[in-house]
Amino acid sequence: MLVQSRFGGKGNFELLYPSAAGGITFMWRNNDASGLPWSAPFTFAQNVGRVDAITMIQSNFGSPGNLELIARSGDRLNFFWRDSGPEFRWNGPSRMVIGSASLRAIQTASGRFIHIDGTGFSENSSVKIAYDIFTNGGPTTHQTGERSDSTDAGGSFTEDIKVNLSSVSGVRVNVTDDRTHMRAEAAL
Repeated sequence: MLVQSRFGGKGNFELLYPSAAGGITFMWRNNDASGLPWSAPFTFAQNVGRVDAITMIQSNFGSPGNLELIARSGDRLNFFWRDSGPEFRWNGPSRMVIGSASLRAIQTASGRFIHIDGTGFSENSSVKIAYDIFTNGGPTTHQTGERSDSTDAGGSFTEDIKVNLSSVSGVRVNVTDDRTHMRAEAAL
């Protein structure tokens, strides 16, 4: 990933690429110096393992602006940022939580349920599940509620909500990660 930054008078080139040994390698080119020299490579983020993809911007935080990047390692996204100086230190990773939920109707000996599978939430944490199960007919047309569940070491959970309506025409579920407040929605 290459960007022209606001560092230096002409704007330096900032280069990031996945390191073959794991992590991310960073270099920059001084566009103000004669010969346009590149810095020595600097590798960081070895703790995230093999990096598959990187994207980077120069933000408006700091002056002239921090470098901010997202690196994908397998199914995880990690956020890093480098301050605008004087230390120019890379910070992170901060795992980006991008949860998702899927729904399916199931029938067991105990009755009818809406089964929720959640993945990609904060590990060993909790989620809040708000649901609306509805039917087009009356007299009772909605079954709503809220409950909490715990996520496992991989950020996943499963939950079954017993259906009390005589028929179901749809379901909407909102799952909120208690640690990051990220929300995932699902419908059936």
